[in-house]
Amino acid sequence: HPDYLPTKRGFDYQYGHYNGALDYFTHMRDGGFDWHRNDKVCRDEGYTTKLLGNEAVRLIEKHDPKTPLFLYLPFNAPHAPLQALPEHLKLYEHIKDKTRRTYCAMVSAVDEQIGRVIEALRKQGMLENTIIVFSSDNGGPLGLGATNGTLRGGKASLYEGGVRAAAFVAWPGHIKDGIEIHEPLHMVDWYPTLVNRAGGTLEQKLPIDGKDIWDVLTKGAKSPHEDILFNVTPGGGALRKGDWKLVLGGAAPDDPDGKAAPKKKKKDKASVELFNLKSDPEEKTNLAEREPERVR
Repeated sequence: HPDYLPTKRGFDYQYGHYNGALDYFTHMRDGGFDWHRNDKVCRDEGYTTKLLGNEAVRLIEKHDPKTPLFLYLPFNAPHAPLQALPEHLKLYEHIKDKTRRTYCAMVSAVDEQIGRVIEALRKQGMLENTIIVFSSDNGGPLGLGATNGTLRGGKASLYEGGVRAAAFVAWPGHIKDGIEIHEPLHMVDWYPTLVNRAGGTLEQKLPIDGKDIWDVLTKGAKSPHEDILFNVTPGGGALRKGDWKLVLGGAAPDDPDGKAAPKKKKKDKASVELFNLKSDPEEKTNLAEREPERVR
């Protein structure tokens, strides 16, 4: 519906795709063409990752540094379908697994374009006064060439390999370089955090789930969340409180990464798992039976 397109929801300008999982070259998704400029069909040809980078750089180059800029740049890469350019595939010729090789090449394409965006900000004299937030939306899909290191599970699972995403934030002179934050934070926290930095208001009809995490980023403060809900479905869900995480039905049949968890017997009820993520980030030891009160 037109009322829900970007230019009707606060954006002055829009370029690119509405959906994920579109073809990187034809820009087709499920039989429909998905490439738009200001919510109208745009026939620009090329690899989507490069097209998005080109447009971001163009916008920055023509932008007046004295005027505030909010640039939201959501790449569709490295989501399926796995499609890469020859120059990036060449970087990973040493990787025998074709799926892994293509996935790595797609990530390199994103990395290349982000580098161009940073350089454009530097040339415009905007880099020192820009907050840069980078985040994935979920853990990597294990069957499509990704790896989540030693974390358990992958995309669509309730384990850390599915819900812990790579992220960073940078603002020269305001956020210290090279620090690691191990406090549990949530994607929805960026909204109140950035609105407050920009001098906006958080008043609205409905309550806000996110918390302002600026002190966590800059002063080493603890997470403002008492708990974080990962997901709830008829078959299970997961909840984190501090270092503790409860997982119900984590290896449900409809979980594509359930194979990474112990198989349940048919007569078993939905699995109940409790982990201490501080001592066991790989979720190897189920403490549910030892901590019945905490589970309850």
